Amino acid sequence: MQLLQYPSQSNVDRLNTVERETSRYFRNKKKTYIKATIDLYRGINEFKKGYQSRTYIFKDGEVDLFADSHTTLIRWRNCFS
Repeated sequence: MQLLQYPSQSNVDRLNTVERETSRYFRNKKKTYIKATIDLYRGINEFKKGYQSRTYIFKDGEVDLFADSHTTLIRWRNCFS
């Protein structure tokens, strides 16, 4: 209240500083809350979906398709050797 009643330059500067700090504080609190909420919903979605195995299907040349891990490893070994 004193800052508003006596509008000297130092009081105005102090008021601006307090307003900036307050804004920064609430902005950081909001950011933290949003991150926590997003993490919560991400966790719920992963829990609801459960474990989902992934299948990787590769094309060997133009015709053959394969999905087993042994053939995949051989293909990558040949590719990078």
